[in-house]
Amino acid sequence: MKKRRILLALLAMALSAVTALPAAMAYFTTSTSALGGRTLWLGGGAGIEETFGEWQKTAVISAVAPSQPLYVRARAYSKFPLSYKGDGWTDGGDGWWYYEMPLANYQGQPDSLQKSAGPLIICIEEVRLALNEKPAGFEVPVVYETAPVQYNENGERLPCTDPAIWGGTVVPAGSRQGGGDAG
Repeated sequence: MKKRRILLALLAMALSAVTALPAAMAYFTTSTSALGGRTLWLGGGAGIEETFGEWQKTAVISAVAPSQPLYVRARAYSKFPLSYKGDGWTDGGDGWWYYEMPLANYQGQPDSLQKSAGPLIICIEEVRLALNEKPAGFEVPVVYETAPVQYNENGERLPCTDPAIWGGTVVPAGSRQGGGDAG
């Protein structure tokens, strides 16, 4: 009788260990890491062409075919003070410059959509006055982002500077979301 109790106890322990095994295996098989990467092309988007001369960097951003209508914003980084100018570009007050008109590139698109944004001219102010030639390691990288054009519940296009467009949350047309701290 004693052997039977011990055998049942061992069997119960083995059964509980076997039932816990799939949960442990699921944890270990879902926790992984990998090196490398692969670019995933989802279609659309934009490309940038940059030129530099006379202490100005000029960036022209164009929609890549085929693309849905999208907004574009850009900014540059430098250890020197920068100033921006360009027709159709608006200072968003958040360090980004927004192109007011949507860009798109597809066959039969309406005239209200442009394929390329007007040039954004970034002036490197202090360097132009202080130096006659480029210092070693001098860089002014330009970063740009695109986002699909979105519409409010009345079917009106949201302005390019609307935080709902750039906040990382996709808002389906006709379901404008609000909330959060405005400060």
